[in-house]
Amino acid sequence: HISSEDTEEGRRRARWNRCRRKVYEIVQNPYFDYTFGAIIILNAVSIGIQTEYMAVSREEDAPLALQVCDSVFCALFATELGMRLTAHGPRGFFWKGEGWRWNWFDAVLVTMQVFEEAAVIAARVSLARGRGGGAEGGGGGNLSFLRILRILRLLRVVRLARVLRLVRQLRTLV
Repeated sequence: HISSEDTEEGRRRARWNRCRRKVYEIVQNPYFDYTFGAIIILNAVSIGIQTEYMAVSREEDAPLALQVCDSVFCALFATELGMRLTAHGPRGFFWKGEGWRWNWFDAVLVTMQVFEEAAVIAARVSLARGRGGGAEGGGGGNLSFLRILRILRLLRVVRLARVLRLVRQLRTLV
């Protein structure tokens, strides 16, 4: 009799299960939630700074440092989502547990943020290649689309409600 561990497929599954268990341990650690709660707050501050800058300066784009921050936050949130999906599996993440509604909300926001980053990169590449040509030259559609995405970005701040719930739980422990 050959056990499942003796086959290549069995070894792959065993490695995946060990990896998934390790990711589960990380995700279940309260410090994981606290860390990403702090990242959400920093992201909200970054969005506020970016919005204020663009309103005052009337610039179309935020400074490069804030654009880099957006990309870093996007990567962090996509990593968090991937880790939670790995730890709980799609069914457990989206349909089970007390926080499944928040999980859907986070997944939609992170997906929107990833598409936003991709759209920003595509628009910049298009403008850099001279296809956009600015608002008069046919690139205005791209810029209008980016403005809409910036407004949708404010939805991410709603994630703060989840963070505030964590803070309340932390205060209860203390």
